[in-house]
Amino acid sequence: MQQQQGKKAGEFYTPQQVSKILAKIVTANKQDLKNVYDPTCGSGSLLLRVGREANVRHYYGQEYNSTTFNLARMNMLLHDVNYNHFLY
Repeated sequence: MQQQQGKKAGEFYTPQQVSKILAKIVTANKQDLKNVYDPTCGSGSLLLRVGREANVRHYYGQEYNSTTFNLARMNMLLHDVNYNHFLY
């Protein structure tokens, strides 16, 4: 049901396994990243996944939908990630 709701609203969420693979590719042979940016961050789960693979200094996220944007900020807050550079 959740997948259908996202499609009706025009939002698509990155599957967890895809996020895991993308995070491993981005952080290959790196332990520290100065910045990580997701132009369509949704709930912020991909950004958090990258943060599990490497030490990230600054997270940048952008989201068009205000409800989803607030969900991303809440997700960052729950994971002790600074979301000052997130844009709506």
